[in-house]
Amino acid sequence: MAASASAAQAASPSALDSRIEAIELAGRGQPLAAAADVERLLQSSAAFSSEQLELLTAKGELLAAARQADAARALLRSLDAWRGTVHADDAATAALLVAARIEIENGNMRTADGLLVKTAARMRADAPARLRLRILAAHAGAKKELGELEQAMRLYQEALAAADALGQPNWRVDMRCGLARVYLQAGQPAHAERLNREALVIAEASGDHFLLYEVHGTEGVLLDAANDSAGVRREFEAALEQARLAHAPSAESLALSNLSDGYLKNGDYKTALAMAQKAIALTRQLGDTDGQVVSLFNAGVALIALHEIELGKRHVAESIAIDERRGALSSMSVSYNELGSYLERAGDAAGAVLAFHRYRDLTDAIVRRDEQKALIELQEHFDAERRSRELDLLGRQNALQAEQLHRQALQQDLWWLLAGLCAASLAVLWWLHRRVRSANTLLAASNRELAMQGERDPLTGLANRRHFHGAMASADAQGFAAALFLIDIDHFKSINDRHGHAAGDGVLVEVAQRLSAMLDSGDLAVRWGGEEFLVAIRNRRRDDTETIAERLLTALNARPFAVQGHTIEITASIGYASFPLAPLRLPVSVERAVQLVDAALYLAKSNGRNRACGISSLLARGDGELDAAASALGNAAADGRAVLASVRGRLEMAA
Repeated sequence: MAASASAAQAASPSALDSRIEAIELAGRGQPLAAAADVERLLQSSAAFSSEQLELLTAKGELLAAARQADAARALLRSLDAWRGTVHADDAATAALLVAARIEIENGNMRTADGLLVKTAARMRADAPARLRLRILAAHAGAKKELGELEQAMRLYQEALAAADALGQPNWRVDMRCGLARVYLQAGQPAHAERLNREALVIAEASGDHFLLYEVHGTEGVLLDAANDSAGVRREFEAALEQARLAHAPSAESLALSNLSDGYLKNGDYKTALAMAQKAIALTRQLGDTDGQVVSLFNAGVALIALHEIELGKRHVAESIAIDERRGALSSMSVSYNELGSYLERAGDAAGAVLAFHRYRDLTDAIVRRDEQKALIELQEHFDAERRSRELDLLGRQNALQAEQLHRQALQQDLWWLLAGLCAASLAVLWWLHRRVRSANTLLAASNRELAMQGERDPLTGLANRRHFHGAMASADAQGFAAALFLIDIDHFKSINDRHGHAAGDGVLVEVAQRLSAMLDSGDLAVRWGGEEFLVAIRNRRRDDTETIAERLLTALNARPFAVQGHTIEITASIGYASFPLAPLRLPVSVERAVQLVDAALYLAKSNGRNRACGISSLLARGDGELDAAASALGNAAADGRAVLASVRGRLEMAA
């Protein structure tokens, strides 16, 4: 890729574009070698020229992709020398872009998003087309990873138009594959498939192995969403072959991880383990933390499925520890949920309970974080408006004071004008006072509306955990007194996988409506999180609890739920109890009551689902004995400390 100094100076802009395109295409597989090629071109470029800035930007992105963060930051420092030059604005924009790319490769998506917002704001309206495309592509990818799909879709569409205008195959394929994955996440698989077919045509015409790897990998993800297991394996194997032909170790490790996941879903745990172990070796060699998270987790659950439980747990713990160091709560939550399922199938009930408890704790933390963030953002908006009003009022008051000083210098014959001006000023002040009072009234109303919305689940309209804890706040002082029913929709993940997330959301709304229809006005139905609901019933006789559990099972399975020409049978597992518990009627806190019915729910799921398991009585003389019983409710029933009741669902009884 190197060229002599005279040849580089004589090269036309189109020739330089072609060289950069070739380098970046090779850099998809081997970014560090491509960065060295760019450095050779830099040595013969004119100082502080637009060509030199383009090369520096390309080198910065390649160093970030190769995870050479120190070298990339050194390049950022070199861009400081561009201050005061003709291209100073573009250099500052490029520096922000490279800094964001470093954060993206380190997994700090929120920090990268903030930098890219500043980058877009600073970018000139007539900035170079390739620089604009780089910024759009980076920002779209960050928004996709953050789950902000609407903004990711808009940015990818802009980037796709810019890539087509530029005409380079690598950008055209990248933007189509990225947008296809966003469409898939947004529940639009047909649009995703169309875009990936376009990407395949472009990649095949280019003959580049890395672009073919990218298209086959995306196709594997699309087929996985369509539950085409044979197609998934075929496409991921093709992606692995193209990654090897491209001599791209990082792409090869990701393809191995994807293949491992495909074999896991098909129950071929030995092959899945072998693939995951190869991926672990590659990701450790490359220092690829994202790849290590996936490959370690896949190896761990494969070992658990092969009944090497302790070794598998250690692999999964190492994977989760990486996410914990990065603060990736959502990824940790998903890992704990899947770990619980694998441990449950492997017969490690105690480990499964701990994993599911950790999953629920993380889900709570994510909900609290998101709610707090929304409140802070809204309050900042109101504070900004208030400051603007205060500055406006202060400016008017300063003008009034200046006018008063001016009036004092007027002659005696102008006093009649002064009186008129004073009257007008008083009218203005009164008007401003009324405006401020009106604005404060609107702000108070908005705060009340925000508080109400913060206690409602936006999908189902039911109360959320915050509302439940607020409604039950007085119970901790006197002991909780109510019947609690913790409800988990059976096989909800299968509904999402088979029919799509829109159908899953429809099932959640239908369940909420069926619960609300059978409850009295004094009862409380709560969206507890994910596919879980909580029902709290007061002022009912204790012997009604089992009857209510049976009615809940019947109401949920009263009729199939119709979606997209298919019908879905809704069944649920329920854990329940009436507090204070017989026979000693020991006062129980709200949190401990929820833990007890959660333990009963786990027994209902373990015994085949589509049933309710209730705690009729529990012999416990203190919080310690209650906690011990909640951790091993089955053992407590076996040794006579607990008496359990079981109610089977309508479908179960018919069978």
